[in-house]
Order: sequence, then C-alpha cells, then structure tokens
Amino acid sequence: MRAEARRRGRRWLSLLLTLAMVWTLVSGALALNTSRSGVQTVTVTMEYADESGHTMYYLPPTQVELEEGDILVDGISPVVRNW
Repeated sequence: MRAEARRRGRRWLSLLLTLAMVWTLVSGALALNTSRSGVQTVTVTMEYADESGHTMYYLPPTQVELEEGDILVDGISPVVRNW
C-alpha cells in the first residue's frame, strides 16, 4: 500500500516537473515581440543605475524593426548613428 502511494506521488511529481520544463520553453516563444503585421521588433537602450536606484538613460529606449537575416549589429547601428 505504501509502495503504491509512493509510486503515485512520484508519477505526479514527474508530471509536474515535465509541465514546468515545457512551460519554460514555451514562455520564451510567447514573449517574442511581434506586431500584428508580423514585423519583429526589438528595444535598444543603454542606461545607468547608481546605488540609490536612480536611472539615467545614455540612450533612451527605441523600437527597431528587424528584417529576416538581420544580426544584432544591424539592429543597433541605425539607432546609434541617430543618437
């Protein structure tokens, strides 16, 4: 009786762990920022926060549209040039 209850508990635990692992994989895909038109965008910013919690922006948050095949430098370069 105890062995059966222990096996059942392990099965539930393994099911919960599996669901937690799947959720962590899926949550990243759900967080992807795509607009209704299907264009993928990223936010480029550069900021400084001191010990007291005050934040100063060197580069304010700016939305940049990415095209297929773009790399990180392609997204940052136009923002830095305009800054």
